[in-house]
Amino acid sequence: MAQGKLKVKAKLPPNAKQHSVHRGVNRISKAPKKPKKLTATQLLQKEVTKSINRTIEGNCRQKAEKEGKSLVTKTVTDDKTTK
Repeated sequence: MAQGKLKVKAKLPPNAKQHSVHRGVNRISKAPKKPKKLTATQLLQKEVTKSINRTIEGNCRQKAEKEGKSLVTKTVTDDKTTK
């Protein structure tokens, strides 16, 4: 059972201006955004991490060769020597 009156949408006065919707105006906001450039500290941290990983991998390879085990992956050459 209904309790009270139905809600009715409010009507605008007849002289009120209607707003139009322009959908094609904001194309720039939908364009893909460029990633932020890495700062010097981030580049340094990346290089340090790479060098640490290389040394750890080298140590693991040496231990494996001493024990007579072979590793499936190939050794990665240093990026600076290939360029």
